[in-house]
Amino acid sequence: MAYDLKRVVLFGVTGVIIAALIITSITVTPSVILPAVSSPKWYTEIEATFYVHNPEIEEESLVVRHRMARGAFLHIKPSVKVSEGERMTPRSGVVNFTTLITVLDADGRTLWSSVSHLAGFGRKHFLITLFEDLLTPGETYTVRFTTTLRITPFRERPKTPFGSPPTPHVVIEVTRTFERTFTLLDRPSLRRLQEYVEKPGESLDEDYYYWLLHTLYEEKGSYFMDAALNTTSREEAFQYVYTEIEYERDVDLYGQREYFAKASETLARGAGDCEDKSILLASTLYWNNLDRGARVVVGEVLGKGHAWVEVGDWVYDPTNNIVLPKSDYYSYVTALYFYFTYDSFELMRDAEGAVGR
Repeated sequence: MAYDLKRVVLFGVTGVIIAALIITSITVTPSVILPAVSSPKWYTEIEATFYVHNPEIEEESLVVRHRMARGAFLHIKPSVKVSEGERMTPRSGVVNFTTLITVLDADGRTLWSSVSHLAGFGRKHFLITLFEDLLTPGETYTVRFTTTLRITPFRERPKTPFGSPPTPHVVIEVTRTFERTFTLLDRPSLRRLQEYVEKPGESLDEDYYYWLLHTLYEEKGSYFMDAALNTTSREEAFQYVYTEIEYERDVDLYGQREYFAKASETLARGAGDCEDKSILLASTLYWNNLDRGARVVVGEVLGKGHAWVEVGDWVYDPTNNIVLPKSDYYSYVTALYFYFTYDSFELMRDAEGAVGR
C-alpha cells in the first residue's frame, strides 16, 4: 500500500513538472517556436537523382535540377533528404554508395556539405534544402557530388576443410565527381515570372490547336515569323520587345482564348501575350541575321502555359525580362509542348493531353 502511494505521489509530481514545462514553453517562448513554423522563408531546393550501376558494366549517371521557392518550415537549418528506389544488391557481394555533397560559392569556398550512405544498385534520390542565409538570389553556385561506389564480394567457403583456399577477397571501389553550376534567379526576376504564370490560364480550343499544329507541320515557323524590328543586336531586340510591346491577352486583342499572332500582327498592334512577344523576337533575330536558329518554345513554367525564345544555350523570356542559361531557366520548366524555328518544327511528348487544360 505504501509502495503504491509513493508511486502515485511520484507520478503526480512528474505530471506537474511536465505540465509546467509545456505551459512555460508556450507562454514564455512563442517568439522562438512560432516564427520558425509560420514565417515563410525563401529557400533553394536542389534535386539530384543518381542511377547507380555496376562500374564494370557502365558508369552511374546523374540528373540535377534546382528551383527557388518560398515556404514555411519547422526548422531553419540546411537539410538533405535521401530516398532510393529499385534497390538491387547482387548475390555476389554488398554494394555501398557513399556521397559527399558540397555546395560552393563562385570563389570555390565551401558553404555547406553533407555525407550520405546508401546500399545497393538502382535509383538514389537526393533533395537538398538550403535557406537564404546560405544562398543569395542572383549569385552563382556549384553543387558537387563526390561518389564512392564500393562492392565487397562475399567470401566463398571451401567445400571441405582440406579443399582449395577461399576466393581472394577483392574489393571493387570507384570514386567519381559530378558537379553542376547554376545561377539563382534574382528576387525581381522570380517575382515577375511567378506573377505571370500564376494568372488564370486560357486553355486551347481543340479546333484551333489542330489548325496550329497543321500549320506548323506544313509551313514551320515561317508562317508566323514574317516581320522584324529595325534593330542591330540581340540585346536591343530583346529590350524593345519587353518594354515597347505591351502585354495583352489574346481574348482582348483577337477575341479568342488563344491566338498565335504573326510577327507583323504584333508589330501592327504594339501588343501581345507571351507567344506573340516570343515570335516577334525570334523573327527579328532571324531576319536581321542576329541568329538564324532562334526558336520559339511553348510549354509550362511553374505549372502554367508559357512561351519563350532559345538561342543556343540561352533563354530569352521577353515577357518577364529574364535572360538565363538554359540549364538554369529549365529548373522552372515543368512541361514542353513544341518548338519551332523559321524552317523547323518539333512536337514534344508533353503536348499529349495539353488541349483543354
